[in-house]
Amino acid sequence: MYENIPDDHTAREEKQIGYYQWVPFILIAEALMFSLPCIFWRLLSWQSGLNIQHLINSACDTQALVDPSERNKAVEAISSCFIDNLDLQSPTGQEKSLLAYIKFFMIYGKASLGQNLGIFLESLFAILKYTVQCCLLINIINEKVFAFLWCWYLLLGAITTCSTMFWIMSMFIPSEKADYVLKFMQIAHSSDMKRSEKFKKVSL
Repeated sequence: MYENIPDDHTAREEKQIGYYQWVPFILIAEALMFSLPCIFWRLLSWQSGLNIQHLINSACDTQALVDPSERNKAVEAISSCFIDNLDLQSPTGQEKSLLAYIKFFMIYGKASLGQNLGIFLESLFAILKYTVQCCLLINIINEKVFAFLWCWYLLLGAITTCSTMFWIMSMFIPSEKADYVLKFMQIAHSSDMKRSEKFKKVSL
C-alpha cells in the first residue's frame, strides 16, 4: 500500500487489481453454502427407510380428527412406523454416530478482525501521470459487510458448538435419550408405561 509510485506510465497500467469484482460471487457462494445442508437432507432422507414428509403430514392431520378413537389409531399407526424402523436399524445404529456437523470456523482472535480489514483498500492511486488519490467507496461498504459476516459466523459457530454438545449428550447418555423421547409421548394408561419402559431398554 505504501510502495513508491512508478514514474513510468506503462508500469502503472500493469498494476491492476482484479479482486473487487469477486465480492458478489463470494457472497453468492456463501448463501449457497447455507442451503447445502437442506439440499443434502432432502436428497438423502429417503434412504432412512421412512417417508419423513408423509409422516409429518399425517401427524399434522391427526390434530384435525375429532373422534378420540380415530386420533389414537392414527397416532399409533405413525408410532408403529418409527418403532419398526428403530427395530430394523438399532443393530447398526448403536455402532455409528447419528449426527455429524461439518461446519467449522477459523477464529484468529480478537485482534484478527482489525488486521484483516486492510484487505479492502479504501484508497488507491489512479493510473495517471500525476499523483492523484482515488477513494474507493465500494470497498468501505465491502469492509463493513465482511466485518458483519465475520461476527455473524462467530456467533453461529458458538451456537453450533453448543448444539453439537447437546446432541452428543442426547445420543450417548441413556437417561438423556429416554427423556428426549418421553417428553414427546403422552402416556395415558399403565400399559403404555410398560411399553415405554420396554422401548427405553430395547431401542435406546
